[in-house]
Amino acid sequence: MKRKSIIFAILCVLMLVSGCSSQSTDDIYQMMENASSKSNGSESSGQSDMVSDNSPRVYTEDYKECNKNYMPELVQTGETAKVTIGSRNDTLSFTVTDALITDDFSDLRQLISQAAYDNIRNFLLYVETDDYIDEQGNILDSKRGVERKALFVKLSIKNENNSEYTLPIHSLSLYSIKKENSVMKYRRLKGTNDGGPVCANAPDAFTLKSASKITLQPGEEKEEVLIYFEEDKWVQQYTYRYDKDIGKGVYGDLVYGDDISYDNIYFSTSFMYESNNQNKDRGYFEKIKSLIKLDIRQE
Repeated sequence: MKRKSIIFAILCVLMLVSGCSSQSTDDIYQMMENASSKSNGSESSGQSDMVSDNSPRVYTEDYKECNKNYMPELVQTGETAKVTIGSRNDTLSFTVTDALITDDFSDLRQLISQAAYDNIRNFLLYVETDDYIDEQGNILDSKRGVERKALFVKLSIKNENNSEYTLPIHSLSLYSIKKENSVMKYRRLKGTNDGGPVCANAPDAFTLKSASKITLQPGEEKEEVLIYFEEDKWVQQYTYRYDKDIGKGVYGDLVYGDDISYDNIYFSTSFMYESNNQNKDRGYFEKIKSLIKLDIRQE
């Protein structure tokens, strides 16, 4: 288990230092859930051990109970969540101001300028290696073959540190939260091929290495719109294997649940991976300091 934690930490460091597309982060996120399911009971759990590269493994997904000793702060849209993470006490503030879900990618123009829209559209069509939209603005199915919608989250991000900070946005996940008998349960939405959101407005540059980074000077605040391409149905079970012959993961045998309700979707402010060296009793979700509830408009 210690060896796996070290390997995963190395992967995360490489991702933060070099930058990577959502295609390359897809398998890293799968590794995250594999490791978490074994040690902390995450929302995606493997039911059989992988025998070889071409042997599929069965996964199930469902809501998980949050450890009551590590409940995140719940913040409303329009309120600011100031979050400090890591041994260096890196601090960022997040304020969500709007959220829109749609079947038509061109609705993004409601939240950003035409010039910004043209930049992100060109990036997704001609630079990004994964397929998210077509020329007509239709949103394409996920890698698992599930229909998707685009969820746009408009927010401001402020660097509260005394030094420059580069934010890699991959960890800014979305969760569905519900309470049953006063117990909080959570489930992560599967978006952007499970590799995190895409910057629409103010990334460092519209290149594969920089489109997923936002660099902030000390005290600087930037307005950003993050794009989440979200599967529109819950997947209860599926198989996954990495096919080395074609160089990518293969999904199959999907078992669907209900359509996703967007009434209780929360934005995670966990902007940095924290190792389990100090917090071995906590899973990834239990390390989230604050969740911001999204008031999602539907088109």
